[in-house]
Amino acid sequence: MLTILQNKGFQVIQRGTPEASSINAEDYDLIWIQHETIPESVLSQETLLSEKPIVIFSHMSPFSELHIEFPYIHSLEEKYANLIVCNSPSTADAQRPFFTADDNKIEIYPNPSPSQFSQYSSTRTNKVLKSILVVSNHRPQELDEVLDILRNSNIAVDTLQDISGQKQGTITSTSLLSKYDLIISIGKTVQYCLTMGKPVYIYDQFGGPGYLNDSIFKQIAYHNFSGRQEQVNSSLIQSIHTCSIRHLSAQQIAQQIRDGYEDALQYHKSHRQQFIERYSIEHVFPRIGCARCLAQMWSARRRARSQCVDCMVSPSRDMSR
Repeated sequence: MLTILQNKGFQVIQRGTPEASSINAEDYDLIWIQHETIPESVLSQETLLSEKPIVIFSHMSPFSELHIEFPYIHSLEEKYANLIVCNSPSTADAQRPFFTADDNKIEIYPNPSPSQFSQYSSTRTNKVLKSILVVSNHRPQELDEVLDILRNSNIAVDTLQDISGQKQGTITSTSLLSKYDLIISIGKTVQYCLTMGKPVYIYDQFGGPGYLNDSIFKQIAYHNFSGRQEQVNSSLIQSIHTCSIRHLSAQQIAQQIRDGYEDALQYHKSHRQQFIERYSIEHVFPRIGCARCLAQMWSARRRARSQCVDCMVSPSRDMSR
């Protein structure tokens, strides 16, 4: 991530450097806090309680084992945050016990896709499945076996690691995903596919539902398209154990992929505009609490804080709707 940001021309200030000790919160309109990481120099400044900057805390996981995703200083977020965002309803439900019962700052920020995906104009019209890209950092054994089965069925199958030449994951793009008829993945790649109108088969270390349809969409979206389907489980270990019971065989997965492709293609094309409005960042960001305040701050900073009252929302409002 550091390399990516630096290559994009961003200045990255790392902890323990002279630059980190001299950060002034007043120099910023917005502070986005990921993984509960706050520079000591910023935390000590009462500026965070004044009219600027706006402070947003972000949480990306419901799993208790991932300690950096949970509040670790009592009342810190409630004291400083204008807004607390979670990437899915399951994450919000797991985080809620760490805040007061009447907290109204928590909202769902559903891992929105960049605008390039919603602006993509599809030219692929293959009704017969010919090519697949697998985007995964933790494929289960049965999924590896599926790749061989599909290749023996004259379907071209690539993995992201193979075409990128990297063992770990790399950033995907519309130009890459557009080369394939179908994507097999979980997580944010699913949002990319939804806003592109690209069929996606959801399956990974937690198993998965396969192709999406209206009857299962709400429950799969609840878990951020991770492949999990249980109602609520805040333990990563327990989730892996529960999901392992429901894993399909390689033959079952391959048959589902082949037999369900045409229906999936039609489903994603017919629902694309709905998915764009729900998951594309140009639609999602304006709906979050204090988004209007941010716009006002950038045009008239001193009036921003007084307008935040207008942006207050009910608990866990889902901005993906």
